[in-house]
Amino acid sequence: NTQWPASDSLNELGELARTAGLMAVEKILQPRSFIDSTWYIGKGKLEELKQIIQEKQIKVCIADDELTPSQQKNLEKELCIKVLDRTSLILDIFAKRALTAEAKLQIELAQLEYMLPRLTRLWTHLSRLGGGVGTKGPGETQLETDKRQIKTRMSLLKKKLKDVQKQRELRREKRKQNFQEQQDYLDYLKNYRENNKEQISTLKKDWYKKNDEYVKDKEKTAYKNLR
Repeated sequence: NTQWPASDSLNELGELARTAGLMAVEKILQPRSFIDSTWYIGKGKLEELKQIIQEKQIKVCIADDELTPSQQKNLEKELCIKVLDRTSLILDIFAKRALTAEAKLQIELAQLEYMLPRLTRLWTHLSRLGGGVGTKGPGETQLETDKRQIKTRMSLLKKKLKDVQKQRELRREKRKQNFQEQQDYLDYLKNYRENNKEQISTLKKDWYKKNDEYVKDKEKTAYKNLR
């Protein structure tokens, strides 16, 4: 981002690391016109990074960008430590801070989507699960098993998310309905009060009028009696 200095971006990454429970001990910049497809950084910078990691006993390296699965795998192989990128760090922070059921489902789904293309770096062997009786062919690799399980879990999470979102919409509609019913009731009370005011005012006028006529009649009668 040409409008955002790399140093500011690194400082923000350091804050994100602290939020995730890590402590930033070193920051490295490398101006390049292109990204190395193998290690993300150049070979010379990679050797410099290896030396810094050994001297300061660094346990985790975080790239201020999104690494490809192969870049992440190659860096971990060369550096012999865990390598994260900005995306995985942010997902980890969100996972720790998710409170609602919907948020937790969304984060887990995002983490699995992020993890799926990176599964190959988690397995250094592809041991065959034997054929034997009741199986077809040589079986499947552990990697294929894990990918299938993750895809199954992702499908389940998507279904759960739809159910949660549907329930949320139903609750929202119910709240709107309750609010409208309450508003209608308040309007009814207001109109009833206004109508009663008019009726009471009319009754008062009638009473005063009748009372005034009654008093006048009494006065006339009293005057006649006096005469």
